[in-house]
Amino acid sequence: MNEPNHNLSLSALIRRRRNMLRLSQQQVGDVFRVRPEAVGYWERGKRRIELDKLPRLAAILQLNEKDVCRTALREFHPALYHALFGADQPPEPQFT
Repeated sequence: MNEPNHNLSLSALIRRRRNMLRLSQQQVGDVFRVRPEAVGYWERGKRRIELDKLPRLAAILQLNEKDVCRTALREFHPALYHALFGADQPPEPQFT
């Protein structure tokens, strides 16, 4: 699993990194004071993680905070992402 993850959805990225780091849904849920089922919902794309949780999520998953936030913005708010970055979009997040 060393290939870049820059084309992953946020939900897939959460699951992949959590598994790579050998963290349980319970462990991640404990950090956010949510049930492990909530983490499962995030990972399956059934629920969106709140934007204010993204910096902490990035830290837990040992990912770049800006890349995680950019991925969420691109996925959850594409019109805003396009308005902010337009044709001069920043480089795709490079998750490894």
